[in-house]
Amino acid sequence: MTVEATIAATAGWLLTVALHGSVFLAAAWLIDRSWNAPPNAWRELMWRVALFGAVITASLQPITGLSPVAARWQLAGSAEASSAIAPTLAASTLADTQSMSVGAPVAARHSIVSAPAAIPAGIASATATPGAALFAPLRALKWPAWIVGFWLLGALSALTRVLRSLLHLRRALRDAAPVSRGAAAELADLAERAAVRPPRLLTLPGIASPMATTGARIVAPAWALESLDRRQLRAMLAHELAHVVRHDPEWKVASAFWRASCWFLPTAFAQRRLDDLAELACDAFAVQQTGNAHGVAECLAACAEHQLSGLQPRGSAYTLAAAMAVHESSFGHRIECLLEGVCMQPVVSGVRSRALALIVLAAAGLCLPTISLLGPRIASAAPAPPPAPAKPSAPAKAGASAHSSVSIHSDDDGHDKMTISVSDDDHKFKANIDGKIAFNADETDVASLGSGGTASFEETRGGATRRIEFADRDGQLERRYFVDRKEQPFDAAGSKWFAGLLPALVRESGLGAEARVQRLYSAGGAGRVLDEIELIHSGYVRGIYVGLLVDRGPMKPAELDRALKIAGAAQSDYERRQMLDRIFAKQSLSVAQQVTFLQQALHFSSDYELAELLIGMLPKLADSPDVRQAWLTAGLRVSSDYERRRTLEAMLAHHALDDTQLGSVLAASNKMGSDYEHRELLVAVARRAHDVDALAPAYVQSTQSLGSDYERREALLALIHAGKLGPAATKAVLDSAAHIGSDYECREVLVALAGVMPNDAASVQHYREVAGRLSAYERGEAERALRR
Repeated sequence: MTVEATIAATAGWLLTVALHGSVFLAAAWLIDRSWNAPPNAWRELMWRVALFGAVITASLQPITGLSPVAARWQLAGSAEASSAIAPTLAASTLADTQSMSVGAPVAARHSIVSAPAAIPAGIASATATPGAALFAPLRALKWPAWIVGFWLLGALSALTRVLRSLLHLRRALRDAAPVSRGAAAELADLAERAAVRPPRLLTLPGIASPMATTGARIVAPAWALESLDRRQLRAMLAHELAHVVRHDPEWKVASAFWRASCWFLPTAFAQRRLDDLAELACDAFAVQQTGNAHGVAECLAACAEHQLSGLQPRGSAYTLAAAMAVHESSFGHRIECLLEGVCMQPVVSGVRSRALALIVLAAAGLCLPTISLLGPRIASAAPAPPPAPAKPSAPAKAGASAHSSVSIHSDDDGHDKMTISVSDDDHKFKANIDGKIAFNADETDVASLGSGGTASFEETRGGATRRIEFADRDGQLERRYFVDRKEQPFDAAGSKWFAGLLPALVRESGLGAEARVQRLYSAGGAGRVLDEIELIHSGYVRGIYVGLLVDRGPMKPAELDRALKIAGAAQSDYERRQMLDRIFAKQSLSVAQQVTFLQQALHFSSDYELAELLIGMLPKLADSPDVRQAWLTAGLRVSSDYERRRTLEAMLAHHALDDTQLGSVLAASNKMGSDYEHRELLVAVARRAHDVDALAPAYVQSTQSLGSDYERREALLALIHAGKLGPAATKAVLDSAAHIGSDYECREVLVALAGVMPNDAASVQHYREVAGRLSAYERGEAERALRR
């Protein structure tokens, strides 16, 4: 094909993409606005088809050589052929010889191309196809080259903007710091529950919303890690984990490049709609994983507040990241859905919906008209015979993958529903249980299901599918057995299959846990139950068994120590805290056992979970110096400024610490990075100091690490108001005040100190030296306070 033919074919293909893309986008908008029935997953697939489908349908006819059902709008590429556009109704034979084009569908059944003299201009215009008038301006000699050149110029400019956005995002993320504790542990726990690999968690100041980026990374704003409570934080992380699981960042980047290539299509509103649907799907995932729609709504509201306050400017470097708070206009709708209990089941488009999308694309490719700018001289060139199609190669076997999930629902009447699904490349298992299921003593068969209960267990292995169904009929258990969907007698082979299936399933899923604990306890007491717990791999199910065991009554000291160690060894901080909370609430622990209990804090990496555990046990904490010291040692392991402050403040409020222990709190405050949290803790210590003068040097030394003049002033004022200061304490306060950069803040400290400081010459001289560094007005105020 000549250069002229290549340019004309490319221009025609671009015009076809523009036509098909406009049709798809308009159809998607109309369906989305007028039809409320389809779930959001179908809507998302529909918009993706509308966004990406035009290139497929525009290429389908040239590749397959089929003629479009509607028409082929052939526009001549030269002035001489500009009037030669007409539908074939009377001269199909002539068209067959004059309208052949290389690699394109035969146009003879839809249009003919002839010399100007063959058809008068009046007849040509009267019989022209509807598309001819629309594209009449494009029939000039050089229009195909202009179309291609204009497209290349626009695509280059748009692609440059996308690459620049990616570069800006990469530069912005250089300042992101990895999060190794606290929220990272929460994210790992959520990933474990969702059976996915945990992404990297980073934190970055100056952004309004958390976001997921390519490379399986989640970037959380610094304010969120410091101010959100635990349920809001889990909701935020679950939402962003959904973006990673759905590959939304990769989709967004791919869409940006695609939209840059097809810049002539009105795709901005389609991308916005896809972003909104992705956020709804991620909200649903977060609700499913956390069970807390209100927490998701509160987190979204907090992100919206920060975004509306201008923390993250429009057009920032983060436009190619999948952010939780993406469009202000959708905040209200999403929060309303979450708070009003709208169904948040994250439906995923399945094989049938994708197959339907392919059928729609194939039909559109064959039915929608195509546009060609090949001139008559080019069109009359005889095509070379196409090469024989290559034999398709066998599809490669997909890489091994595995997935498992357990869903449990209980209503207020104690009615249970459970769905268990486990699958990999060679094995699939699914169980659906509706009712209170119990097994026989050997755990080889179902013993009961409760009134009206049903259950089914299905396994596919080695190409064979076995299923057994149970139903309670007026207290009698009925069963049906199927092999490859054909009902069979439940013979010895079926009984052996089901008996081999049950033990691991019962142990790891928590099925019939209450009855199992009762049976095991009757057989061997708490020790037998603890033996079974140690065989369970799932931390969640271990928590169920531990809770059922400690609820049965007092345990022996050795059994209680063993239960504490099991709880402390839990892989998830959340499960560890749940088990320890249950043990502490239900069992009476001696002083030595409380110390052992607090030693389990060594296993925590989540600051939130450790703080919740320590604060929750304060009302029942033994009044013993050893226990208080063990608690304080555990509390000092909390690294988050917010969690450390609220944990130690709770201890100060519940129990009187001696001055040595208060000194440990002060030493721990030196490592706090947040001036606000640091000052709040210092104020709490000052209010509970026994010997203010003795504690003052350590207290003032801690204030030296406060960078904010305001926070240092507030901390020093709290110490001054706590009681009279001696010469040593006065000197320490003055030394700290001398390093306050703000004259106003320094003067406030001096004025307060003047009323409680000793009246010795050294203290007064030191006071005046510090005041002498202030401005005239502030110095005068400080001197007047001293004279009073």
